[in-house]
Formats: sequence, structure tokens, C-alpha cells
Amino acid sequence: MAQTFHDLVPLLKEIKSIAKRFYMSLYKVVLAVVEDNLLTFVTFNGALDVDLTENGIKVKVLDENVSTLFIDTQKLKTLDIQLRFSRRLSDKTCIFLSVSLQLDHGELTVRYIVSTNPPNMEWKELDNPEDIEALYKTISEELLNLRDKLLEEVK
Repeated sequence: MAQTFHDLVPLLKEIKSIAKRFYMSLYKVVLAVVEDNLLTFVTFNGALDVDLTENGIKVKVLDENVSTLFIDTQKLKTLDIQLRFSRRLSDKTCIFLSVSLQLDHGELTVRYIVSTNPPNMEWKELDNPEDIEALYKTISEELLNLRDKLLEEVK
């Protein structure tokens, strides 16, 4: 079944709800977009607000200069959205969650990393990217296990 951007909206909302459940903050959004054979690669750091509209993605960066980027998803051929979240457990310990939703000519791939050190971890791919329940269960279980392990080490 060919996917469209609008099929990603429930997945993105679920990812944001998982992060909220674990008190994680969104600290980076990476967008790679192929639009009319032109690749656009954008990274946002800091305080972010991501709105999903009927026609696209609106990313607002909340720093001293509030800036907004809008991507019209009607013309997209390829879109890769990476959302990166973090939560500090102690002075030395953070939990990171990175989720990548890649839509390439109607084919959806969902990958994620749950770790304490993102650069050294491999992406894991979900077998059924359309299954929101599996996404929630898989990522939540990994976050719970990692959090419990880290809290045990802190004691």
C-alpha cells in the first residue's frame, strides 16, 4: 500500500506522545526532502514546535529570533523526518530517543534508536511501519528497560 505524508501524521503524533510519557524534550529535528528533484536538508536545534497541517509540516524554532519553515508535502517524492528527544536522569546520565520516518515514493520505513549515547548505536527498523500500536509498545518497552537499568546503576 502506497503511503502519503498524511499517513505519517498519526505516527508522528504517537511518537510525540511516547516522548511526553517519558518526560522527554524534543531537541532536534532533521528533515531531508526531495522535492521536484531538489534535495533540501534542514536541521533544527533547540526549543522546537512542530505542527502538522493539512498541506505540510511547519517547524517553528523558538530562540531569540522565532523562525518558521514550511514544507509543502503535496509535491514531495521523498521525505525523511528524524525527531530526537532527550531526558536527563542525573548529572551524568541522559536517555535519548531518535525516530526516523522515511517516505520514499510511497514506501514507508520507520527506524529508531533508544540509547544513552546515540552516535554509537545502530538504527533498528520496525517490521510493520504502519502498526502504531507496535511502534508504541516496542519503543516504550525499550525506554522503560533502559530507564530502569540506568536508575539501578545510579543507586
